[in-house]
Amino acid sequence: MKKQKQILKKKLYFLVMYNISDKQKGIQSVHTSVRYCRKYNDDLEFIDYADNHETVIFLSGGTSGDMKKHFKFLTKLGVKCTKFNERDLNNSLSSICLVADESVYDRDKYFNRDINGISAVNPATFQKRGPDRNNDNSTEQKLFEFLKSCRLA
Repeated sequence: MKKQKQILKKKLYFLVMYNISDKQKGIQSVHTSVRYCRKYNDDLEFIDYADNHETVIFLSGGTSGDMKKHFKFLTKLGVKCTKFNERDLNNSLSSICLVADESVYDRDKYFNRDINGISAVNPATFQKRGPDRNNDNSTEQKLFEFLKSCRLA
């Protein structure tokens, strides 16, 4: 019997400016998600998210200046993301959109901590990601720490 590759769960994250109304947060996020769809419409991770998951998370990105720093950090990290600048808000960066899989938001599933706090890869999930994506210095770990630092919007 052929072993099927396990598909990781995914979520769509929006970082939005903290000082806009809830309705505006939704509108700005729609703008950003349309850009994400256009830019990554053939990306397999995004297609899997759209076909199988559809969970969205709204996080506070702080001020427009904070949002610029966040976008720069994410792009430098190599995260696929899009941004939207609202013309009616002095062209402020009002929303950022990205997809993250469970190796980012469910770190306990992918790491075990020993008694001294040193991380070790969980052997049951190591094969899913490979050695380069299962260490505390990985892109996933940095993205996890970043997303964990943001409050819900």
